[in-house]
Amino acid sequence: MPMSPPQLAEEIRAALAATLLTDYSIVTDHLDGFAEGIIEEIRQNALAGSRVFSGPHPVSGMTGASMASKVILYSNGAYPNVSPQLQNFCQGIVNHINNVTVVFYASPTGNINPNNNFFLDGVPQATNGSGMATEIRNLVPYPNNSPQLIAFCTAVADHINNNAEVTDGIFA
Repeated sequence: MPMSPPQLAEEIRAALAATLLTDYSIVTDHLDGFAEGIIEEIRQNALAGSRVFSGPHPVSGMTGASMASKVILYSNGAYPNVSPQLQNFCQGIVNHINNVTVVFYASPTGNINPNNNFFLDGVPQATNGSGMATEIRNLVPYPNNSPQLIAFCTAVADHINNNAEVTDGIFA
């Protein structure tokens, strides 16, 4: 199943509610904007490909500024502008994905796109919530990796690991 912004938003809500025992429906626009912004940045700018089958293939191409702009676009006014904190938060997500996530392709034969030689059936691995939280904490900065920050990041990382499909080096 491809990545889904509504599904990711619900996964983030559930993860945050489990850490605070709070109803997160009141922050719908914030979380919906984040989910849509994260996934659209990955879909539009993340690349994980090579013309050589041997892996793993690193991920590249995303920026925190671009992701933050997408969060603003999709948040229905919940964020009035790209603040330094929002841009740094998004840059932490991007840094983690670009520096840690790798894509493995299922097969070197039979799944090569004849138009560009990228491999099909790619599966991302290694994205993790605690690592993503540390990247964010170092940039925002937060005093520690709070349970809420780890829950948010784990929901994002798990969604990418469990749902992203990579074809022709592009995430779906």
